[in-house]
Amino acid sequence: MSAFAPSELAAALRELDAGETAFLQADWQVWARDDQLPPRTGLDGESWRVWLILGGRGAGKTRAGAEWVRAKALGIGPVGIVPAKRIALVGETIWRQTVLPLVNRTAKAMSGWLGPAYGGGLELRPDLDQIEALASEREALWTRLGKAEFLSDDEKRAATGYGPKAEEKSGGGGAVKFNPYHDELGRFTTGDGGGDTAIVPVAFRPRGGGGKPPPSPPPPAKPAQPHTPGLPPGAGGQAQPTPPKPSEQRLEEILKPGGKEIGERLGGAKERIRSIEKTEFDTLRSKLLDGSKEVPTPTEYRGKWYERPDGTRFGVRESTESGTTIDVINGGKSGLENGYRIHQK
Repeated sequence: MSAFAPSELAAALRELDAGETAFLQADWQVWARDDQLPPRTGLDGESWRVWLILGGRGAGKTRAGAEWVRAKALGIGPVGIVPAKRIALVGETIWRQTVLPLVNRTAKAMSGWLGPAYGGGLELRPDLDQIEALASEREALWTRLGKAEFLSDDEKRAATGYGPKAEEKSGGGGAVKFNPYHDELGRFTTGDGGGDTAIVPVAFRPRGGGGKPPPSPPPPAKPAQPHTPGLPPGAGGQAQPTPPKPSEQRLEEILKPGGKEIGERLGGAKERIRSIEKTEFDTLRSKLLDGSKEVPTPTEYRGKWYERPDGTRFGVRESTESGTTIDVINGGKSGLENGYRIHQK
């Protein structure tokens, strides 16, 4: 079709009936770019096993992948000869990349907020076993454990969060999970979090219909301290300086603590462009947002602007090349030049 002159193409299209026109409009093989179609073979001439698509926002990566899956499901050539019986996604994208990170972040924030009431030893975690969307992952775990002949029954039970059979029989409460907690990678963690940490599930329902969730261990008792009049209870005999809140700190104290650059300068980036790990980035963003208010943002800025109590301004945006980014919009008297930025690795 691309070889036709415009007049020839128009004449050919007029010869098509309604069904043929509709088919042509929906035929991905006609409209896709060459780099949106899967390769016929790998570099070694054999059937390929991995098809890696690299492109920026709007390059058509999602459409290319979706059309490939559609062709496999419906048996549309040349991708599929017969309809595929099984199609599995490598990652449950919406849950693993969107929902669970938000849940974990919220649980972490609530743990810090409620922690003082538990002696600093409270940790909230979601119970991933209650999420139906992750049922295939749990099924895969049970299948792998069922084939692991080198593990004993009790070791397999421990890997899925259940206690030994002997404890279940003596307890008489049915198959109750002693540990409904996973880490961010879905691996089971220790039932008590280790040490004196009290772990409270966000959503806990025992399996098998019997038993009750295990009570959280009480916070450890603190030794009595002498009380000095004029100081809050538990402050001891000497007044301790209270560290300033992030909203009370100057911009340069947060972005350049102690006058030192944070993170590292990657590749050929300028000195004013730094990159830090996700955990450090989230902490930095929380400090900057403390006491800040959102202000009108130019339409060309792909994010939001905020103003801190000291009058300095910063922005948080999503960069197609560098991920989440913090920009200094107005450094004021902080000594930080406008355009100073920090990327999340």
